[in-house]
Parts: sequence; structure tokens; C-alpha cells
Amino acid sequence: MRDLLLNHNLAKSAPGDEVRQVARVQTLSTLRSLDASRNIIVLQFLQEAHLISAVINLSHADLSDDDLSGADLSGVDLTGCTLTGAHLDGANLGGADLYSANVNSVDLSNANLSGANLFDAILTGADLNGAHLSNATLTGAFLDNTTLNGTGLTDARLNGADLSGARLDGVDLSGADLDRANMYNADLSRADLSSARLTDNLTQQQLDEVHSCINATLPTGLTCHHDVRVTLTYWYTESATEAPVISKLIHQFEQKYPYIDINAVRKPFLTAQAAFVTAAHAGNAPDVFRSDIGWVTQFASQRYLLNIDSYVPQSDRSDYLSAVMKYDYYNGQLYGLPQVTDVLALLYNKAELEKAGVTSPPATMADFERDAEKVVQSKAARYGFETNGQAYYALPFLYAFGGGMFDQHDNILVNSNASVDGLEFLLKLQNIDKVMPNINFNNDSANVVNDFLNGTTAMVFDGPWDVSNIWTGSAFTDKHSNLGITGIPTGLSGQTGSPLGGQSYVISAGTTHPAEAYNFISFMSRMDSQVTITEANHTLPTRWSAYQGKNVSSDWVISAFRQIWKAEAVARPAIPQTGHLFDMFDPAIADALDDVQSPIAALNAVAKAWQQLLASL
Repeated sequence: MRDLLLNHNLAKSAPGDEVRQVARVQTLSTLRSLDASRNIIVLQFLQEAHLISAVINLSHADLSDDDLSGADLSGVDLTGCTLTGAHLDGANLGGADLYSANVNSVDLSNANLSGANLFDAILTGADLNGAHLSNATLTGAFLDNTTLNGTGLTDARLNGADLSGARLDGVDLSGADLDRANMYNADLSRADLSSARLTDNLTQQQLDEVHSCINATLPTGLTCHHDVRVTLTYWYTESATEAPVISKLIHQFEQKYPYIDINAVRKPFLTAQAAFVTAAHAGNAPDVFRSDIGWVTQFASQRYLLNIDSYVPQSDRSDYLSAVMKYDYYNGQLYGLPQVTDVLALLYNKAELEKAGVTSPPATMADFERDAEKVVQSKAARYGFETNGQAYYALPFLYAFGGGMFDQHDNILVNSNASVDGLEFLLKLQNIDKVMPNINFNNDSANVVNDFLNGTTAMVFDGPWDVSNIWTGSAFTDKHSNLGITGIPTGLSGQTGSPLGGQSYVISAGTTHPAEAYNFISFMSRMDSQVTITEANHTLPTRWSAYQGKNVSSDWVISAFRQIWKAEAVARPAIPQTGHLFDMFDPAIADALDDVQSPIAALNAVAKAWQQLLASL
């Protein structure tokens, strides 16, 4: 650009000159290739050199997916531009001309658009949370299904705009021109529409078509017929120890949204999947459900879930861990918001290992077997290790020996020689080494946890969701630091792995209150809510931003599990059949541990059942 200025008289060039075309192409190419911080420098240079708009014309340019966060584009001519998917959060677009621009699904959160011209612009699905649009011209603009919560729209011209399905919760619309604006199914809860000017421009018919105008401030003479209380039924699956913080957050939500009541019903995790399917099939599913990540695609494929793709702005999605959020997508559409993520670790009683002469946790499966034997022989604890026999908790053994469920190309791996070796090692612990009790398949994982927290068992494979409960036990209640957390021991070839898990908030397709249901899951999964849950239950949040808080980053339990999550987590395939994989897997592991079938026969049966299941794709 300096060469064009010094050697090709760019600043003094005339419209249509070739040098201007070269400068335009170079500018667009640069903006597309750089990150936000560097683009800010580029645009500042062009602004100070008085080149933008005056010399370098950006109108009708393709700026889709460009990272222009925080950029100064004030007064710039962007008429007819394509900005689809661009990042303009925090950008200054005050007075900019965006006439007929395509701003579809653009992140404009906290952007300054005061006085901007958005006449006939397409803003469908854009994120305008916290944006400033006072005195902006939005005449004829398409704002359908756009998120405008907390946006300032004072004195904005919205006449003839399409606001159908838009979320305007708490928006200041005082003095705005809403003449002929389409507000069908819009959420105007707590919005400020007070202004004498609106009396002539806003009609009762428009208000009658909105989804909600609860607690909105209306002009004199107009009334809201949607000022009714809403009750949402929420099924959650946290344990009794984890549940108090959920009740606390629900109370906070009801205070923020006093017209929404939450009927919270705790469901046992092991029966929740079947209960939801039964309820959804009968047409009486809860409005909101806490779903295992492995169930989301199944429920979505069965049309039991509400598609929330248009509800969630791109700026919000980018804050979630992609490895977890992928489970909430089905056919490219979003059906859930991740609440927590998890992974299994080796939890051990430090005092019992030390009593057995073990000075450090086992690093390999050979060490693990030997240490478990030492615990039993020294009578430091009754058992060296314990598991409930469910396939999920057996997977670390399969991973350590090089097996698993599927390989990286989603080919079935469960009956490979390595997987068989892993299951045979688990059987050896039970039948030959006798360092673990025989599996009682009528008991669930709670019995294993109880044996660990009261000191009966020295080692278990478990996740962060049980830590708070473990600390209530006699072995840990007075000394939380007696709990050791380390990665799954490695196999002969140094391999290891642990199943990636987690939970997501989903909304039933049959809910009669989709906007309110989304407000609820959005509140429950926002950063500060995730931090609150993490601080109380020591579970792993799913937002990057939640890890930045001091209380989270300094939590040694979170740090230990997060390192294991990063190093060892093995993902399950995100397919509709994922929720059914363990229907065949659990009985096979039970048969092997109960000597009903050999490990190879049991895992061959799983592989055959999975082949038939996947054939239905």
C-alpha cells in the first residue's frame, strides 16, 4: 500500500483508475488473511491516510467470515457488502452506510451502529446483543430471528422492518419508529416502548401478534395480552450432592424472569434416557432436559428436540469447547447447549496406598495390578480396585491395551485383539488376582463410590461429578487432600485413554414456550452460571471463558481433570446411534465378568450388533 501511495499516486487517483482497483483487491485480501488485532492496524492506517471510502471503495465487497472485531469502520461506505459470518463484535460502525448489505449471522455484539444506515439490510440471525443502534436507520431491514437482547434502539427507524421471531428482551425502544414493523412472535419482554411518538406508529394489532411482552413498558392506550405467567418443566440428572447449586441457579433465573416458573424434577441418570423417550413419544416430554451428550443426536433424529440453531449467536458458540459442542449438532443444525464435560480418571486413597508401601500412583497397568495386590496383601483396604462392570467404566482398560470402541475412521474396534486383551486384564484383576470384588450387576456406580469414600476400596475409575460426594466420606471428609487424581495407567505400548463424556441442555420439540425455554438454558449455560456450578461441584465447564476465573483456574480438582481431559479423552462418534451403543455393550461386559461368555465371544457379539445398528444410518 505504501508503494501505491508513493510511486503510483494512489491518494490523487481518480475513480476508475487501475491503481484504485489494485488497492481495493489488496485491502480485501489483507482483511481476509489477518486476525482481528492486525486488521485493526490496517484499517487505522487506511482511516488516517483518508483512503477508506474516499479512495478505496469497499461497497459491494465480499467480507464474509472476515475477523473485524473491534475495527473502526465509522462512516465507511459498505453498501451492498456481503458480511455473512463475519466477526464485528465491538466494532465501531457509527454512521456507516450498510444499505442493502447482507449481514446474515454476523457477530455484532457490543458493536456501535449509532446513526448507521441499514436500510433494507439483511440481519437475519445476527447477534446484536449489547449493540448500540440509537438513531440507526433500519427501515425495511430483515431482523427476523435476530438476537437484540440489551440492545439500545432509542429513536431508531424500524418502520417496515421484519422483526418476526426477534428476541428484544429488555431492549430500549423509546422513541423508535415501529410503523408497519412485523413483530409476529417477537419477544418484547421487559422492553421499553414508552414514547408519545410511538402512539401513532405502534398499533394494538402489532402487539397482539408478539410472542411475549411481559413486563414491557408500553405507550399510553396500548395493552399487552401476553402478560401471563409461564411454567417450564425441567428434568435434571445431577446427584443429590450436586443438586443444591442447580436449585440456587433456578432461583436466580426466576428472579431475573419473574414471569417464568421452573418446575424442576430430578431424574435418576440411569433411567433418564428411556424416561425422556417414553415421555416424548407420548407427547408430554419436559420443556427442558439435561441430556447426556451421547443422546442428543438420537433425540434430534427422532424429532424430539427443538432446533435452536437460529437462537444461538456465533459469538456465543465460539466460547464453547468444540470437542463437546459437536455432539449437540445433527445434520448441521444445533439442538443443545453443553453444560459440563468430563472424563474418567484414576482416583486413589493416598493414605491407603502409603500404608501398602506404595509411594506414588501407578503409571502403568503393570504398576496398577501390583499396587492393587499390595493393598489387599497389606490389608490397607479390603479391595485394591473396584468397578461396577458397566462398559463405560471398562473402556479405560480397552484403551490402555490399544483397543476401544471405534478407530479414528469410525471402524469398529471393540472386538480387536487389543480390546480383548484389555477386557481379559480386567477379568484377571477379579478372578485371578482377586483384588476387586465380583461384580454385582444389580448395583450401580453409587455402590462403588460408597466403598471408595468409606475406605473399603483404595482405587476406582471415576469422574469429577462424584468428587463432592466422595469428600463427604469418612476417608476424606477431614482431609480432602487425601484424594489422589491421576490419569489412566498406560498399557504395554504406552497407550491410554478415557471416554469423553458430558451433559447438555436440550429443549423438547413439543414445548409451547420455546422462547422462554431458550432463555432458561441460555441462562443456565452462560459463563457465570458454569463457574457457579464448577465451584460447587468441581465439574468441568464447557466454556473457554469459564476457565479464566480465579476460583476455577486455582481449583486443583479441575486442573487435574482438565489435564487428563486434554491428554486422554477419547470421543465417541456423534451419530444418532451413539445413544444405543451401550445397549449392547453393557450386557456383553457383564457376561464376560460373570463368566457367561469369554471376552472374545462377548466383544464379537457387540461388534456384530453395532454393525447392524450402523447399517441403519
